[in-house]
Amino acid sequence: MMSVQTAQDVKEFLDNNNIDVITLTGGEFFCNSEWADIFELLIPNRNYVRLITNGDWAAETAFGMKVVEILSGYNNLKVSISEDKWHNVKNVKNAVKLCKQAHINYNTGKYIDTEASIVPVGRADMLFSGMYSMFATYCSNPIKRYLFMIDEIGDIFKCPFGIWDFDNIKTYIEGGFAPRFKEVGQLFHKTFISNCYRCNMMYEFNPKRLNATNK
Repeated sequence: MMSVQTAQDVKEFLDNNNIDVITLTGGEFFCNSEWADIFELLIPNRNYVRLITNGDWAAETAFGMKVVEILSGYNNLKVSISEDKWHNVKNVKNAVKLCKQAHINYNTGKYIDTEASIVPVGRADMLFSGMYSMFATYCSNPIKRYLFMIDEIGDIFKCPFGIWDFDNIKTYIEGGFAPRFKEVGQLFHKTFISNCYRCNMMYEFNPKRLNATNK
């Protein structure tokens, strides 16, 4: 669970490094009892925020109404409700209904989530399934080359699979992250890596922080 203090640190990191496009995901964020306080820190002042959820917050009417009341206050937010074979989808219809009523921007993953597109955020062991595991590298896509993940304690990982830990947000909480991350990323991409499976094996063989080993 991310703490409110860590969320405050993440906010400062985002603000001081001019990062204005983020995705909030988990696990399921609404399992965190302090989700509303964390959202209040992370969502404002961003250009675009995507919140990924399974929609189970809509199972109980009172809680569901509380959720949409808070989420409707953010006009930069899009709620992505998972609707696929990897999730329990029994509350998706209720979640969609509440989002519509509250005029919240939303979508479902029913038509876009496939084994090729699902990213097992923070779970490198799941790299062994799906298209990217054996036939490509996720970060070879120019759009995804400089994506990164921040986990619940503020550690930064080079890719959303949660491998190649880079540093902690506190190192860059006052700025300077982008040029250093790009520099290290360019060094990383000079190495030919055939697929995500091989990349994961390299990481397991030498699990050192990229920022500390590439200078």
